[in-house]
Amino acid sequence: MTAPFVIPTTSAAAQLVTANLGGQNTLLNIYTKSINVPAQSGPQFTSNRMVGIAYGAALNGNTMVVSGAVVGLLSKGDIITGDGLSVGSSITDLAPGTAGLLGTYYIEPSAPVTASTRVTAYSTVQGPSSQTLVDPPPYVNTNPVFIDVYLNDTLLIGGVLLRNRNRVIRNSYFGFSGDLAVVDTQGNSDPYGVVPRLPPPDLRNWWQRNLPLSLGGKAPPNIAGTLPGFGSRFLLVWWPSLT
Repeated sequence: MTAPFVIPTTSAAAQLVTANLGGQNTLLNIYTKSINVPAQSGPQFTSNRMVGIAYGAALNGNTMVVSGAVVGLLSKGDIITGDGLSVGSSITDLAPGTAGLLGTYYIEPSAPVTASTRVTAYSTVQGPSSQTLVDPPPYVNTNPVFIDVYLNDTLLIGGVLLRNRNRVIRNSYFGFSGDLAVVDTQGNSDPYGVVPRLPPPDLRNWWQRNLPLSLGGKAPPNIAGTLPGFGSRFLLVWWPSLT
């Protein structure tokens, strides 16, 4: 993959940036919007995510010996399925030296003797804490960053939400060579804007609610009306080729 080109930007809340990207005369309109979004998460949920597949697994009571191959990783507590295994079977422990790949696993409940089978392992994923849903849901304020892309003074794609390491164009149908993305160089966050005056108290997000009362409902003057870290921490880049 060809190295990306960093497009110079600033922390201004609204800015027009011109760039010649591989011979493409490009105009980028970068801006933030203050919008209110539902803050209510759903009730508790549980789902299973596949984490590994074991080939050549011999079952014998409470042991499972894998001698073929493992794609992924098998861990203690994983739910397992396969011929000879009861519904709800799981890995209770690993024999020393197994390390989630080839070796001996201890399982529950016990299984009949099986010479060789394929076993699929799943880990359990928990959702948000259970809560009472409210209709209508509560809303909180957010200020995401958007981009409009013009190619040769013609709007190519507009109103695209800039999220960390997410491509902007995505489709060669638009006739744009390469792609654009914003990259957080210090973590895994999305860029955001700061409005000078905060929304009403019932719409403020966690960060806004924790600002000092002495500010009188205004954002700190050093970041009010800006995109904090944009152009320094958050870099806008163009990849000539993603193949």
